[in-house]
Amino acid sequence: MGDCRGQSPGVDARSVLDGAGYSLAAKVAQAASLDDGGVSLYPEGMDSSTKQKLNAIFDAYDHNLEEGKTAAAKKAQAIEDNRERVSHFLDEVVVPLLRDVVTESKARGHEATLKDTPRNNTAERQVLLRIVPKAYAARGMHAREALLEADLASGALVFQSPLGTEVGRIIWDKEAREGGKEAIRDLTLGWLAKALKA
Repeated sequence: MGDCRGQSPGVDARSVLDGAGYSLAAKVAQAASLDDGGVSLYPEGMDSSTKQKLNAIFDAYDHNLEEGKTAAAKKAQAIEDNRERVSHFLDEVVVPLLRDVVTESKARGHEATLKDTPRNNTAERQVLLRIVPKAYAARGMHAREALLEADLASGALVFQSPLGTEVGRIIWDKEAREGGKEAIRDLTLGWLAKALKA
């Protein structure tokens, strides 16, 4: 049996030392948080001026975030509105005109087709007019193609070659509301005149 002299009955020597160590660590930490005048360097509560500035920063962030969401929603709505206008204009004006061009071209001995590709996950609706002048129709050479595609961001119907060379565009706010039919007719006939140059 070990020597129990110098210890109080029922008290473990290790627990006494551990308690003393904890008290010492707490005192060191408290002393480290005090400046030379004995005033704490880390006050428990934030002063009102600092809190106001912090709140201003957080409020500005929240405001900008909401503004960004609003702008994104408006842009998405504008694109959807333009998509509806494009679809209506294609159905009511463009496609009937191009069908007539195909019919008349075929009647004059040229090869002509019209392809209307619906909107899908990767592209907007496209209308492709293809003409092969009759001198080359038997061999299927020298095809001339015109692609009509919506530029929804700017609100325009773009008349271009499949390689991206722009022939012209119809801006909704300026031309499509009143003179859209004449504008697309002039673009189409101008393109056709160039396509059938000997």
